Amino acid sequence: MPDRRLDIDWPRTGRALWDAFRRIGRSMGPNGPGPILPENILAFQQLHGVRFSAWELEVIEAFDEVSLDAIHKQQSNSA
Repeated sequence: MPDRRLDIDWPRTGRALWDAFRRIGRSMGPNGPGPILPENILAFQQLHGVRFSAWELEVIEAFDEVSLDAIHKQQSNSA
């Protein structure tokens, strides 16, 4: 079940950043998904010809924290 904090109707101005976050590659560890690494963000920017501002990087980091928290809660509930 997705985290309710991520299940919102995104405003048009924030939708592009949300879509970018969802497309950025995530690291994988022995226990499943890990955090988005700086090299994943750099690769995304290079591939798509974008450059995130400081606040956009902070938002991506916040999205990642919420997402990982939801993933870990889901894994612990199914164990």
